[in-house]
Amino acid sequence: MKQACRNVQKSALNRLSPEVSTHSGLILQRFLETQAEKVDEPDHRNGSTPVGLHGKEKILDIAEQSVGGILPWYEKVYQRYVSQLLPCVTWEMEVEGRLVVGLGSASPLETGLTLHHTYGIPYVPATALKGLASHYCGEVWGQEDERYRRGGEYHRFLFGTLEESGHICFFDAWITPETLRGSLVRDVMTVHHPDYYQGDRPPTDFDDPNPIPFLSCKGRFLLALSSERTSYSDKWTSLTMELLNRALQQWGIGGKTNAGYGRMKAVVEKRERGEKR
Repeated sequence: MKQACRNVQKSALNRLSPEVSTHSGLILQRFLETQAEKVDEPDHRNGSTPVGLHGKEKILDIAEQSVGGILPWYEKVYQRYVSQLLPCVTWEMEVEGRLVVGLGSASPLETGLTLHHTYGIPYVPATALKGLASHYCGEVWGQEDERYRRGGEYHRFLFGTLEESGHICFFDAWITPETLRGSLVRDVMTVHHPDYYQGDRPPTDFDDPNPIPFLSCKGRFLLALSSERTSYSDKWTSLTMELLNRALQQWGIGGKTNAGYGRMKAVVEKRERGEKR
């Protein structure tokens, strides 16, 4: 039964093309036929040749080119999503360079990438945004005002504690339709001393570098925050958006931030609650 499923999957993979494929997340997660430790070694369990690196690169190519295939109806989905965000504060921010969220998540391709489960588009989860803002608030703003430190009065109010939820609601940051096409970009990282990192032997100048292809993303994303309806909610929501803006510009979000990934800059200033988009 397992081999029959693999045969069907292989047949489907061979028929895939960017023209007919629209869900990049499904392609990355489900269409790797099989993979052995070395590309040229046969899979002795079933006598077939593994997909290996070449099959992986084919899947990355298809996912990279097909992400724009959903654009005609994603525009409608995006507008519906935006209309449901009111009342809130929004801010559009654009990736400076590349962004890779979920690089270490489980994936059949060794490297992961967070894509929307339903639509297969790049997005930044609300949990990642809240975690970044919370950490930046405590480490940076907390240096000047102890109320912003973790456990401080303002930090508890904004982000909550284990016993009580915070007053600010973070939404997923969706990519804007005009930047969706071409938002997935091929990238590569190279492990220069694989045997050393596996604990087999010391690093030398004679080691074989091991290039690992993966996908990162670029584009413009819509950030949105809201809060409980109080007389001071607008002030706190705007303050948190400013905090998140600085964190994204200075620290970045996702993986490989030490290498310059994940930085974002504001391209459309924040719109306050109730304003028309």
